[in-house]
Amino acid sequence: MVPPNVLESRPIGERTCIRDVASCLNLAPSTVWRLIKRGEIKAHSNPLHPALTNANKVRRMEWILSLIQEYNIQRHQIYKGMCDFIHIDKRWFYLTKKTQRVYLAHKQKIPYRAAKSSKFILKAMFLMAVAKPRWSRYGQCTFDGKIKNFPFINRVAAVRDSKNRPRGSTEVKPTKFVNQEVYRNMLIQNLIPTILRK
Repeated sequence: MVPPNVLESRPIGERTCIRDVASCLNLAPSTVWRLIKRGEIKAHSNPLHPALTNANKVRRMEWILSLIQEYNIQRHQIYKGMCDFIHIDKRWFYLTKKTQRVYLAHKQKIPYRAAKSSKFILKAMFLMAVAKPRWSRYGQCTFDGKIKNFPFINRVAAVRDSKNRPRGSTEVKPTKFVNQEVYRNMLIQNLIPTILRK
């Protein structure tokens, strides 16, 4: 049995792999592996949480209290339905992976993939917008809450001919830098008109 205070006294950075744990406990890595299999040592994914100041906590509490629509001592608090809230988030997606697992049929040729650089793979950013779904009183979904995905792309004219497209044709390229101005234009030109149409 491993005494818990031996591992707890070590910092997290010294317990990231089996070899580090083995050096902390003065054991062989194979012994540590057997302890993991028996359940005496367990692996854990430790997330990084935001460090909230007291001012942040007060602002969060004020926002929660502002959502209370009705307060009664005899009943529970009634919160706003949040039907006029829209949640937006942006995400980066790589266009391909450096190493990708594929399943092939028997005697099938291995597909060949190529890129200009395996270190600098193109990535595209998307802005996602969702809201609270709406239901009729008969239980039918009138609005599923999905508004739209907006890609950050630029449409430019091709400068020269190639085997893929002629010169002057419209070419779609991902936006390299998404700064405050690009983000603001996306909200004004695309997101807000789509919300009004929905």
